[in-house]
Amino acid sequence: MALSGTQVGIKVGTANAGLVSSVKPSAKTNSITRSGIGGFTKNKITNHNYEFGWEGDFVDASVLKIALPVNGIPPEIDITIHDLKYAGAHITKMSIKGDQDSTLTYSATAIAKGGSKVDAVIPVDPGMFLVFRDATITFGTSTAKITAFTIDISTKATPIYGTSIDPTDFQFGATEYSGSFTIVPDTSLEEVLKGAGDGTPYTFSIAGTGFNISGSGVITTESAGQIKADGDVTIVHSIKADSITIS
Repeated sequence: MALSGTQVGIKVGTANAGLVSSVKPSAKTNSITRSGIGGFTKNKITNHNYEFGWEGDFVDASVLKIALPVNGIPPEIDITIHDLKYAGAHITKMSIKGDQDSTLTYSATAIAKGGSKVDAVIPVDPGMFLVFRDATITFGTSTAKITAFTIDISTKATPIYGTSIDPTDFQFGATEYSGSFTIVPDTSLEEVLKGAGDGTPYTFSIAGTGFNISGSGVITTESAGQIKADGDVTIVHSIKADSITIS
């Protein structure tokens, strides 16, 4: 019988992965091709790369927190997808999103030191997903209605192989925090001018039962408005932040 997504479970360290809607397990082999006179061409494997991802609806903050660095390094965890275990994994990218017409979602990309076959994970009910109205959102001093947000967390990671075919370690760069907030202005388009602000940092907060996402040292890098003939008026504020905390 062919394997179905209805039979697949996922375990992300000790966190609740939430209601996962898509998983993309992967493994890659890097190689070198050399050619010489006489018409000879040779190929040889240099190393392996284990980068994979998944997405879904989060139900609490536990899975989101794994993307945040501790002492400059995203936590090392084991991630198992059905019977495929990725050992020594780190989340290098995470995008957290909300929209007034949808659920609160996240997508993650991770790298690992290796993969192996283990006993299959038994799927466990993750609990109820969250929708936009489950969150209380503040964005600086803005009083406009917020209709969507995106928070991006990204840490550059370079595999270290030495003489091993699989990564033995990783070098991590600084973590960058960015995102956007979509607002509907009350009576004025003055919000557009935030895109040409004086650089004074502000804060934001996205909080609800079981989760709190806060940003500090936030600046607006661009504000783009859109006015449609049918009546819709929105402004998207693109942001960068010095730090983000999740609890």
